[in-house]
Formats: sequence, structure tokens, C-alpha cells
Amino acid sequence: MKRFSLLTILLVLSCKSNMEKEKLTEKINLKGRTFVLNPEKGKGTLTVQFMDSTCNILDWNQYNRPWRLINFEKANILMLAHMTIPLYEENDSTIIGLSIGERDTKLRLEEKLPKWKLDKILGKWTEERWAGVENSNIPPPPARFPEHDTIWPPYYEISKNKLTSYCLGIDSTTIQLDNSLSYMIMKESLYTEFVGYQKKWKLLKVTDTAITIERRYSKDFISFSHSDSTETFRLIKKR
Repeated sequence: MKRFSLLTILLVLSCKSNMEKEKLTEKINLKGRTFVLNPEKGKGTLTVQFMDSTCNILDWNQYNRPWRLINFEKANILMLAHMTIPLYEENDSTIIGLSIGERDTKLRLEEKLPKWKLDKILGKWTEERWAGVENSNIPPPPARFPEHDTIWPPYYEISKNKLTSYCLGIDSTTIQLDNSLSYMIMKESLYTEFVGYQKKWKLLKVTDTAITIERRYSKDFISFSHSDSTETFRLIKKR
């Protein structure tokens, strides 16, 4: 199989024009960047965060997966998951590749750049459904532990490397934001009353006063990825 892949790559390179061959030899840097892989035909994209020697395949919920960018016959070749992808850079934010396998697929790797600054994400936030509940006459439900009975209404505190939930109890987890500041990956599930065990947030929109988020979660602590649920909710800046 390895010999077949190398032979295929050589055939692909031999068919390239001189201009394309020059682009193939240009140095490509993926480290510290997040790309969306778009197939030329068919549906389904992949969002990949490239780190020093591992990557997060965010759409597959696969984290710390190995990847390599090797130079073979003066070409840049990306080894990612089960894919072998010769690459050349089209411009500063777009890379063209050919995924070699049972079906060769042309790919466009488009860099996902931040749409907002980190400072806009950090701070204390309340889910929209709880905003203003402190001014109502509805008493809070009982806390899990008596010492936490004053934690009401619920809120989150987001710091650069940590997410804490205050909701009739306190739970926290180490987090990692991808380079585009769109994905918040939780090292361990974050337990929150009325929600369950949260695993990943995808930030859809960020303003000075609100964040729209798609979260992946499960009601039970032990849960397979295929049985997880997703929902969209809003956080309101806590005053």
C-alpha cells in the first residue's frame, strides 16, 4: 500500500505543469493555523486545527491526532488521518491539495481566521434563559450541596485556559481555543445542572454583549460520541 501511494504521488507530480510544480516546491506552514478542508465534488467539510505535531479534527471530535508534512521529490505532502495529500499554496490563506485514496479528491484548504478578539470571549456570562431571573419572585431550586445554595442565577466564567460553571454547584474544566477562536475544546466534560455533561462549544457569533454557541453534550457521564446531542443557545454578558 505504501509503495502504491508513492507511485501514485509520482504519477500525479509528473502530470503537473511547470508552474504547478514550482508551487508544489514552495514551503507551506500549517502549524498554529486552522483550516477548513473543502472537497471539490461532494458534500462534507473538515475543520482541522494544526498544532506542533498533533491536530484536532474538530468535525469528527478527534483530538490530538498525529499529522506530518513531509517533503518528497520536492513536493509538500500532508499525512493526515487516513489521507495522503500533496499540497501547493494558491495564496496566503488558501492551499490546494489532492487526497489520494480509493477515490482521488481535489481539496481546497481555506484558513479559518478569527472574526473576533479573545478579549470579547473572556469574562462572566449568563445563559439567556436565566438573564434577569434574579429579579423575579421565583425561588431557586435546591442546590446539590448546601454551601452552594447562594449560586443563583447560573453563570459561566471563561478565562484563557479554563471554563467554570456556577449553577447550584461549581464545576470547571481546562479548555483549548482553536486558532480561529471558533471552537472551545474541553479537556474533561463540564457538568451543568439542567444541561448535563458539556463537551465542546462552537462559537457562532460574538458581540460585546452576547455569544451564540452550538454545544455538544450528553445527559449521562458515560456516553458515546454518536449518542451526543447538540443545541444552540446564547450567553448574555453578566453585569
